[in-house]
Amino acid sequence: MYVLNAGFDPVTGSHIAGMLADREREMWRAEDPKARRTHSQRAADALAELILHPDKGKAAGVALVLVADYDTTRRELANARISDGTPLPASELVKLARLRVPTRSIVPA
Repeated sequence: MYVLNAGFDPVTGSHIAGMLADREREMWRAEDPKARRTHSQRAADALAELILHPDKGKAAGVALVLVADYDTTRRELANARISDGTPLPASELVKLARLRVPTRSIVPA
């Protein structure tokens, strides 16, 4: 057995966690309900598959969720963060927004 331990910056960690969770769910759905792997084993298998076979499955399409509030008085974005609430500097939000094409915006009424 080989044990991995890694630490990532919040943005990279959030993206990796999303990809891993998506692939792990795909594997869970495909399993025989009477012969399921443990969560830990399925997560390890999902990680190995994402690293060794990145073209397999749909996990490569998982998006990184960026959240920001819109200050209508100042007419600017404020309180930028990733989906788990980790603060995101405005400069990093701009950099990430330029790299990715937003697919949807959710604006409460």
